[in-house]
Amino acid sequence: MRFKIFTEDAKADSFYNALNSRLKDINIINRSFKIDADHLPGSSLCNSKQNKAIKAASTNYHKILIIVDADGTNNKEKKKEMVEKHIEEGLDCTIKIIILDYELEEWICKSLSINYSNKPYKDLDNYCRSRGNKRGYKKSEIYKFANKIDIESLKNISDYSFQEYIEFFTNIN
Repeated sequence: MRFKIFTEDAKADSFYNALNSRLKDINIINRSFKIDADHLPGSSLCNSKQNKAIKAASTNYHKILIIVDADGTNNKEKKKEMVEKHIEEGLDCTIKIIILDYELEEWICKSLSINYSNKPYKDLDNYCRSRGNKRGYKKSEIYKFANKIDIESLKNISDYSFQEYIEFFTNIN
């Protein structure tokens, strides 16, 4: 099967590609699955290029996953509605939307037991600096955390977006 991940976060595709490789290595995701992660085109969540990218991907992939930062739990519904506007009716594939409470870094913080606020990237930066990394956290290096997160702890958090992520690849209908 072929899967496409679209992420609103321009640097996150490298993380998802590294994470999927790790999930295949530990037999959570089927090794034969072809999974490609890319940034949603355009500079904002509402952009006509996104319609075209999603439609084009629907002809080449069995399932599409769209992952968006809510930047606060009170924004989740609004963000979901914004994404749904760019999904045409009748596409020939399954499309799922995951809205993260804040941003991707919350998965990293949660799995490494880092207390985080409404800006997990800042808390991750403080964590990295407290561990002796003078540069702190750099978004361009987010992919390195794919091998550091505690996958089992993330899988066991109830009603959490990481579980939805895993289920997207394991519940094949």
